[in-house]
Amino acid sequence: FRSKDKKENKNSKKIIITLAVIIVPITYIEALHFTSSIIQRSRIECHNQWNPRHIPPEYWVKHTPWLPNIDESTKPLTMNNAMMFALDNRYRDAINLIINDKANPYYALKEYRLASYYAHLDMIDSSIYYADKCIKMKPLCYDPVMIKASIYDKLSQKDKQIQIMQDYLSKEQKEPRAWVAMIDIYIKMKNYKKAEETFEKAIKYNPNNPQILSKKAEIEKDK
Repeated sequence: FRSKDKKENKNSKKIIITLAVIIVPITYIEALHFTSSIIQRSRIECHNQWNPRHIPPEYWVKHTPWLPNIDESTKPLTMNNAMMFALDNRYRDAINLIINDKANPYYALKEYRLASYYAHLDMIDSSIYYADKCIKMKPLCYDPVMIKASIYDKLSQKDKQIQIMQDYLSKEQKEPRAWVAMIDIYIKMKNYKKAEETFEKAIKYNPNNPQILSKKAEIEKDK
């Protein structure tokens, strides 16, 4: 009987250990996921100003779990935390947080954010470097192109600014923001002939876009 009892005890221990090996990691992962969901919702509420209370960026870094490291849209959570620093105009802290992040290396969001944050710090070379990396990864994405073009606008290098915009529009004609920016460049230069020509091209690809259509009156007004 003792031998039978020992065997049963041994089997019970094996079952308990097996259950523990399965349940403990699952419970831990679910707890992390639950905590992450709460933190992400709180961040969205703050970002959209549903919750007007200011929460220091360090709070998000401290309380964001290490797993999962991306959100529901596959955006790295480190980028979300960095954005909270950027909203406080703490661009250097935002850069330090994301520069070594590898949560989603194909997303190109890190490169775009670095280009943007460096531009805010007037670190031109670094901003252009990361804008170029982002453009290489996502050639049809307008946002890094916009950053790079705005830098050359500040530097009063109109030829480079125009070339950047033309290169982009040769690849992507369906981005209305790029056409609007191109028209604005020519209006600012008082080159109304080029502005009109660009407007005609723009409505060919985006015939019903209100932002583009509004530029016609602006060109006529400024003539």
